[in-house]
Amino acid sequence: MILSVLALIMIPAMVAAGGSDAWSLIALGQGVGAIVMAFIGWGWWITGPARIARASAIDRVLEYNASAIARPILFLLAVAPTLGVSYLIAPHDPLAVFLGAILSASVGLSASWYFAGIQRPYMLLAMETMPRALGTGIAIAYLLLGGNIYMGVVIQILGIVAAFVTTTVWVMTTSPTRRGLSVANPRARVLGVLWERRLGLTVSILAVTYRAMPIVLVGWFAPGALPPFALMDKISLQINTGIQPLISAIQGWVPHLAADRRKLRTAFAALIGLSLLGGVAFYLISPALTLALGAGEITPDSALIVTFSAFIALAFFDSALFKAFLPALEKVRAASAASVASLMIGVPSTLVGVIFWGPVGAMVGVLAGLATKITIEIVAVLRA
Repeated sequence: MILSVLALIMIPAMVAAGGSDAWSLIALGQGVGAIVMAFIGWGWWITGPARIARASAIDRVLEYNASAIARPILFLLAVAPTLGVSYLIAPHDPLAVFLGAILSASVGLSASWYFAGIQRPYMLLAMETMPRALGTGIAIAYLLLGGNIYMGVVIQILGIVAAFVTTTVWVMTTSPTRRGLSVANPRARVLGVLWERRLGLTVSILAVTYRAMPIVLVGWFAPGALPPFALMDKISLQINTGIQPLISAIQGWVPHLAADRRKLRTAFAALIGLSLLGGVAFYLISPALTLALGAGEITPDSALIVTFSAFIALAFFDSALFKAFLPALEKVRAASAASVASLMIGVPSTLVGVIFWGPVGAMVGVLAGLATKITIEIVAVLRA
């Protein structure tokens, strides 16, 4: 939540410092970098928490240290391709796209999966969140004092790197035994570890690519409309991040209702109402929110606001169904089928939409894919 709020505050500071065009290119780069982030994370976010939770103290150190060696190497391997893509997307200002991409990509160094596995949320706050928040806070102050927008991004990147270093030092120095430290250097095992995590990598890249696809396509096919689209995309992303604790609460609540179908259907109806309420609330606050966060320079039109409001509602509804209802009803196979169908419909629809109708068309394509997924999930829930 802290990082989400700071990310929103960062938007007007960056727009004021470098203008809407430079900021939107950085936001476009962050979309590209999200895919690189999944590559650097290599599935640890998906398989890491469970693996760490089951491991012994020594094996936890081994697991983290393998990732601490592999992920910086993957980061360095990704730099040159990322620079090439940046030149391809925005030859007039590749630096903006590149820095935005590196900013997102560096989040792949995060150790949130490790802290989730050891169930130490306060250490996550101290070792991971605070260094990143400090970096973002310094960047905001620097920009408000008239600093360069590109240097502001560099300061944020340094905060993320500081969090990685802080966490790594903490894990190594708090190892329970000297033996743990002596064996926690699995350089020879890194390739094997990466091979073992390849399935988690595939899932991560597919999910992140689908989420990042609209802004990349808008930047490519409708660059003139990028600033308002990037603003709405950034706001919706931070809102979705901010509501994850609510999704987690629903995940813990729904399994207790699985045995009582009447209560489960009541919860399902409540979820529909809550999703609609969220979409309407986002629509109502969007004009004031975009005016404040866009520093008066970026004004999305009403059609774009409507499509993003629908996205907020459907994304929340889908997240609760996918993460809470379907697992509780043992409908994991239906969840997988829904994801595949969403990609098959959403990807071509988004591409066609952005080519013929610009940013609004892109979002309609995304909504088509999301609606397909939700339809399959609803059928599975009602048949349970």
